[in-house]
Amino acid sequence: MTTANEEALDAAVRHQIGILRYSSSVVRKVVGLLNRIDDRLVNELIKRGIGDESFTKRRLELLLDSVRAIIAETYGRATTALNDELKDLSSYERDFQLDMFRKVMPIQMDFIKPTSAQLYAAVTARPFEGRLLKDWYTDLEAGANRRLRDTIRMGYVEGRTTDQIVRDIRGTRAQQYRDGILEISRRGAEATVRTAINHTATIARNETYKDNKSVIKGVRWVSTLDARTSAVCRGRDGKVYPLDSGPRPPAHINCRSSTAPVLKSWKELGIN
Repeated sequence: MTTANEEALDAAVRHQIGILRYSSSVVRKVVGLLNRIDDRLVNELIKRGIGDESFTKRRLELLLDSVRAIIAETYGRATTALNDELKDLSSYERDFQLDMFRKVMPIQMDFIKPTSAQLYAAVTARPFEGRLLKDWYTDLEAGANRRLRDTIRMGYVEGRTTDQIVRDIRGTRAQQYRDGILEISRRGAEATVRTAINHTATIARNETYKDNKSVIKGVRWVSTLDARTSAVCRGRDGKVYPLDSGPRPPAHINCRSSTAPVLKSWKELGIN
């Protein structure tokens, strides 16, 4: 006969598979929004005539200002969409955990439900990989702007044609546009989205556990779903940490490790 903790661990593993699938759908949504930048940038380069012999430094600065505005608008929409997803996810994660508690506990118990505002405030206030969520967004936008600015400026200095600069930025059809600098931004966005989702689920989960510490005594690190398990995640797999201390996923960018609750024993609960 399986114990409540074994059932909770099995449920956590199954749930993490769903989280991974969900993260893939959010990646497609966010990257899809970022992809809209491609045509706008190309049209701007052509309209400004960067490859013309009469192109001046003043026109270059105006072009860079326009590019910066396009990036800011596009990344603003993408991060707003991601934030909306993370808000919904934090509430969903809370509800899933509470429902799981009710299913695995052999007796009926009352559980505390943290508010959605409390959960999302914790998500945005807790850093992952040493930075807050808003800092990751800022770095993504700044990196994209820097790469585009440097590529355009270098093209101007070297006297490259508009078509050549467009290829540097967008890439080539033969390589499915994976050889342009925009691909770097897409890969960075994908990694950030996946990590942010794991971070959000973990924080919402942990806040729910803490509000129900009368029943839950700790958190078990689970790395079995991380196909590219790092040394740090391998070292933590299966370890149990107190609710108020210890590491939590994500341990690194693109981390797929999860956590499972460790429920108190009947003796600890004062039940004979």
